Amino acid sequence: MNALLYAALAVGSLWLAYLAYVYWLGHAAIGRSVAAAREDLPGIDVPEGASLVYFYSEHCPPCRDMTPIVDHLAGERDRVYKVDVTARREIAHLFGVRATPMTFVVREGRIVRALLGAKRRDALVQALDSAGAAT
Repeated sequence: MNALLYAALAVGSLWLAYLAYVYWLGHAAIGRSVAAAREDLPGIDVPEGASLVYFYSEHCPPCRDMTPIVDHLAGERDRVYKVDVTARREIAHLFGVRATPMTFVVREGRIVRALLGAKRRDALVQALDSAGAAT
């Protein structure tokens, strides 16, 4: 019984370490230029307003819940992009994506905010609005 408990604690500790690593990588991307993606994400480097770039995978359960939210938001706002990491590995690499769902807020061609994991619509709108209002 003790061996099973220790194994569960070890697996849990490794999982938490992995999540911390992915969180750190996402936030390490803040300030990174993504202007090289302007062909694939038109308007990503314009000076006014902010862009939302959502990275997802078809095989990711939280992504399946979040994708309709992003689709609806894209219908309401300009410069909301969806990037399938399986199909567009080079863009995911440029942004430093290591897990999905991962969402970035970009202003003037630079990452200003990283959001790891599934987010509600109001969190995405707030992130966009606060970055768009920044000077």
